[in-house]
Amino acid sequence: MNRRLSLYGAGAAAGLAAAVLFLATEFLLRFLVGAPTLPELAGQALIELTPKPIFSLVLERLLFLAKPLMFVTLLLGMVGGGGLLGAGYVRWIRRAERRGTVGTLLNGIRST
Repeated sequence: MNRRLSLYGAGAAAGLAAAVLFLATEFLLRFLVGAPTLPELAGQALIELTPKPIFSLVLERLLFLAKPLMFVTLLLGMVGGGGLLGAGYVRWIRRAERRGTVGTLLNGIRST
């Protein structure tokens, strides 16, 4: 059981690291060429999809903190999602190992 948890932890850490690296690259591109980042695009889409009464209520309650809070929440959600994807990938690989499909896939990759 402990080995399984350490594998999932390693997968989650790899996913977290990949998400942080992805976001850091996006912010570097934003700084260098002005390309919009994924959190900015997702935030804009979320704003457009939110019903107007709810949007105005949130703005009324949070005032100037609404947009920065949404941005930070999206950033944390993307990093957390990366961790979940990393742990899910470990689970997928472990299932494939039990079925014997990983060896078949790796042999196919090596032969090319």
